[in-house]
Amino acid sequence: KYFNEDAPQYQIICAGSMGNFSLEDFLGAGYLISELVRLGLEDWTLSDSAHTAYLFYQSQTENILSSFQKSATGRLLTELGYSKAIGYAAQPGILPVVPRLVNSRLIAN
Repeated sequence: KYFNEDAPQYQIICAGSMGNFSLEDFLGAGYLISELVRLGLEDWTLSDSAHTAYLFYQSQTENILSSFQKSATGRLLTELGYSKAIGYAAQPGILPVVPRLVNSRLIAN
């Protein structure tokens, strides 16, 4: 398939934490990519990092909560008494929307 300038292009940005890699961001990116694949978009060209996030998510579908809990952020949240927040965040598809950044504002539609 040839590159088409008019075709939609998506970027999933992992914010990380204080300039460092964040496991939960990477897992979340893999989840978003898996949802695009589920919708029939598997013929897209993924970057190496996107493909790796997708494969990592696929390998963790039965262990999402555990992966979140073992991450640096998960350990910090547990220390601070927010372990329930981890359980909430680890539920795939819990929100029916994915916000978009439009003119510096998050839009949910």
